Amino acid sequence: MNKSTTVNVSVSLWCGLGALLILLIDFNTSLGIASGVPYIIIVLISLKSPDKRYTIAVAILCTVLVWIGYLGSPPSDVEMYKAYINRFLSVLAIWVTTILTLLQRDSINQLHQERLKNLQSIREAEIQQEKLKVLRAIMRTVQDITGNFLNSLHFLSWGLIKITRCHRNQ
Repeated sequence: MNKSTTVNVSVSLWCGLGALLILLIDFNTSLGIASGVPYIIIVLISLKSPDKRYTIAVAILCTVLVWIGYLGSPPSDVEMYKAYINRFLSVLAIWVTTILTLLQRDSINQLHQERLKNLQSIREAEIQQEKLKVLRAIMRTVQDITGNFLNSLHFLSWGLIKITRCHRNQ
């Protein structure tokens, strides 16, 4: 198994066991308590999966489990509108968490991509700097060779002028 498959299996296992545990707790909790809020933990665990759709699927599953928990919870003295409000607040908390964390993950991925581009640009600049150093060294060498050649020509022309003057004077 590759690393991605291992991560997905592990995440799925933890999400499934956690959701089942929360559902069992919800079945044993009266309707007046917002026992669907802990499903946020399951959504956060699902973020370990590299697939964005997996987290959305987990949020949908948790939403369904909140309402299944409502159906399986023992009756209580709480007015029904309060039980519904608690369930709606649980679902709202699940979806707000899902949306915000996915946006945050997208922002982090975008920052990571920008950082990689920045590092690549820095590396390219360093390569260009090294090429410039080599070019400067070559230019200095060419200048030295040209200067030596011109000095030799100057020396030769100076010597020829002296020889010519010596021959004229004789």
